[in-house]
Amino acid sequence: MQPIQIAEPATNRQNTAHLSYLLQSPHYTIATLCNSSLTAAYTAISSHNIPPTTKAYASPEDLALDSDIDLVVCSVNVRKHYALIKPALLAGKDVIVEWPLGASLAEAVELAGITKEKAFKEMLEEGRIGKVLSSTMVGACNYYSGVEVTGVEYHGYRVWRQYEIDAVLHVLGEFESFQSMLGIKRPYTKFLNHDGTVKVEALKKTTPDQFMVQGELSSGAFVSSHFRGGYPFPGEPGLLWHICDEKGKVRVSCDDAFLQIGLFDPVLRVLDHETSLVDVVKLPKEEFESLRRENRYIARLYEAFAKEKTRI
Repeated sequence: MQPIQIAEPATNRQNTAHLSYLLQSPHYTIATLCNSSLTAAYTAISSHNIPPTTKAYASPEDLALDSDIDLVVCSVNVRKHYALIKPALLAGKDVIVEWPLGASLAEAVELAGITKEKAFKEMLEEGRIGKVLSSTMVGACNYYSGVEVTGVEYHGYRVWRQYEIDAVLHVLGEFESFQSMLGIKRPYTKFLNHDGTVKVEALKKTTPDQFMVQGELSSGAFVSSHFRGGYPFPGEPGLLWHICDEKGKVRVSCDDAFLQIGLFDPVLRVLDHETSLVDVVKLPKEEFESLRRENRYIARLYEAFAKEKTRI
């Protein structure tokens, strides 16, 4: 099979996650790169060790006209998603875009409407887990504690926490109805330099440090989620997810609240109500051990696309 020809609209902090896999994969070739100007595009090609044969573009419209491109990848700031990927979608190209799809509901709906509908439903297999009755996920993100080290001034807590909600819905199904609440309970943050000296005594926050969602799924199951700023209680996991079903309970725990990134291995336990036994489920062997842990989930996504898998 010929390698899939990829176009990368711009490069940013996500390069280590995407490029570390793409540059060594036999399934893909980075054929083009788009940036704000041709000079910026050629500079990015050189600085990130992308093959010098890679074509450079200065506009997403020109990139979309390239008939050699099979797949457009977008991993830049969400505010730029719409302008960068809409031309590619209109040109009929496949697109991988970092979540969320658009900067607003209107953008996401329009972009989704351009694409053909694809359904990916996670199945509860083997009959081991009964009908899901409810699910609760809580976590502490290790940021927004009131004192931070410089470098996280612009972190998007709302986007981060929606990743976990997305995981819940991927596993259990979509919301029939829901309510959400966001709040800033620590209005000011002290920022320290890396040497411990104070950089800013009190920086006013605009990003919520409390994120709550609750609702009812289309299956009838109740779901709730609460993520907060700060650190978990000593000895407790950074993320805890309970799923209650007719046959027992499932408990997923992880030292870090960023379950989707995989910096730490989650632990999956299943309680059988009938026997009162708790089984620790052995997770599949980790792939891509040569890559940094936070880059492996991106690699699994690309592998699934290349092999036309509907789940990973």
